[in-house]
Amino acid sequence: MFRKTTTLFLGMFLISLAGAGSSAAKQETPRFTESLQDLLGRGDVVLVENAENQRQYVTVVSEIDAPPDDVWKLISNFDRYPDLFHEVEKVKVLSHQGNVADVKHYMRVDVTVPSYRYSFTLRFLIDAGEKKLTWDLVDGDLKFFTGSWELFPVKGGKKTIMTYRTTFDVIPRSYLARKVVEYISEKNPIYGVTSISGFVLVVSQSVKEELRKAGLGKK
Repeated sequence: MFRKTTTLFLGMFLISLAGAGSSAAKQETPRFTESLQDLLGRGDVVLVENAENQRQYVTVVSEIDAPPDDVWKLISNFDRYPDLFHEVEKVKVLSHQGNVADVKHYMRVDVTVPSYRYSFTLRFLIDAGEKKLTWDLVDGDLKFFTGSWELFPVKGGKKTIMTYRTTFDVIPRSYLARKVVEYISEKNPIYGVTSISGFVLVVSQSVKEELRKAGLGKK
């Protein structure tokens, strides 16, 4: 019952945010409840969603002590990603026409010896007016990767509610590693959700830390 109630509560919150973002002015939503404000005051909130395409998406909702404009400048600057995210070794903007950009990511995982490297290209749809960034996988060492960032002003625009929603499948390069991942995922489906949940929380914390370094947010 607790899990269903929490999922419904957070789901309604995200729906209310989506409705609030329909206007170009992106006014602060009146549906932002005191209960969720209390939760976010204690840390990030994670929602696991069973989507219609049989995939499980994970959303992290974070409150950031910086205006949306400052957060947007950070997450929409692809060249900053190697500084922002530990596993991103480098990026290359392959094309950028209008509000669409293809960006190749070169990744490095240091938990193995030697370090494991892989790459993939994402196509970003950039909506600066609504402060929303969505992406889909073009090619690379991932089977599936889609997601979005979305920013909402709170506290008179002095703070930001950031949502980061994603799901992905990794394709290990080695045949043995690939079979191990497939076996674990089949026998224990929660393994995939756990991996994605850890990933979105690290991403959220990385954004907050970078803003703190810039003199924004809590010290």
